[in-house]
Amino acid sequence: MIADYDATVDFLNKGRIPVTAIEAEETAQRQKWPKGQEQVVDTINVSESAGVWSATYTITFYNENAAGEWHKGRADLMMNLRAEGARIYITSQKAKVYDVTDSKESAPKPPPVAPAKGQASKAGTITVPRPCFVMVARPRDLPQIEFTDQISFANGLMWHRTYRELSADGKVLRTCRAIYEATNGGQVDRNNATFRIGVQGWDRDFGDGLLTGVCAKNARSLVGRTFEFQFVPGGMVENQTGMVFQRVE
Repeated sequence: MIADYDATVDFLNKGRIPVTAIEAEETAQRQKWPKGQEQVVDTINVSESAGVWSATYTITFYNENAAGEWHKGRADLMMNLRAEGARIYITSQKAKVYDVTDSKESAPKPPPVAPAKGQASKAGTITVPRPCFVMVARPRDLPQIEFTDQISFANGLMWHRTYRELSADGKVLRTCRAIYEATNGGQVDRNNATFRIGVQGWDRDFGDGLLTGVCAKNARSLVGRTFEFQFVPGGMVENQTGMVFQRVE
């Protein structure tokens, strides 16, 4: 496993560290959790831009210690890689972990805390805080699908894309939502915002997550792309695509 890494790696939230540090972490992890399993549960998506290869995919994981305590969950992974002859080396590895449960879940839980205003519309469903920038569109080749992009810089970059499958008379049949995260958090100043989409996941508490046959392909098409927004009165415009967003207070 360690042989797949480059000499130094931008590893999770630790910044760039030497491969020996990754080996030490993985060794400690396996000593703490001697039983473990990981399984890829979705398509592995590979892309290349300016000589940098990227791979994104989702896994389920399960770990158990000697006392029989366990935890499990899911993780969306993104890796950047470089090629050297017939070999490839991981130069960056990021992960978004969610749906985690453990053997202590049966313990009594405190009552839920009401979410802060503008942060959640219902328990477990995170919303984009305001002010945010909103755009509604329909793909030309998918007239039955409508999506709404919501982007906020209020508490760090948040980009949600909500998909709606519409009936012939315009009624909403099913809904789901993709959530994007930017590499390095993006760069924002008074006039512009630039960021590269690094991870895409789903809000699994929002609507019907099975609406992914068409939507998942569309959602993943943004991963690895860099977007450059220019703020204008009342909203912002994406420089390359011309997408126009309205500011919503």
